[in-house]
Amino acid sequence: MPRVDCFLLADAVQVANGKLFILGGGWARLTVDGLPVNRPFEIAVRVVVPWTETNRKLPFELQMIDEDGNGILEQVLRADISVGRPVQLKEGTDQVVPLTLRLPNVRLEKEGRYALTLSFEGTELARTAFDLVVKAPPARG
Repeated sequence: MPRVDCFLLADAVQVANGKLFILGGGWARLTVDGLPVNRPFEIAVRVVVPWTETNRKLPFELQMIDEDGNGILEQVLRADISVGRPVQLKEGTDQVVPLTLRLPNVRLEKEGRYALTLSFEGTELARTAFDLVVKAPPARG
């Protein structure tokens, strides 16, 4: 089974030349002026694919859940990857696949804890969470 060794919320993520380029990565608190809020999310992901899982389609699903375990996304984000076996690769060698997963417009309606989960064939492989907080109004003096 593939495994995930990087699953990170970020302001922006790009993949180039087999590397993840992460801007503003690892945040865990989102402070907003008011609710509801609509905003995009980007997740940096690195999947480790075992030799035995190469040469086939690998289906992944990304979901966002609230603190009650309810799915937030109207439609789960699905991403399929496929990794071959290059001739020069030593038999039995794992391969890594860097990915950027983007949720373009997510509507959040209440404060609280939210989690993003990445699953493979129904098994959760990774989870990261953040707190949504409404900014307190300025104190009147």
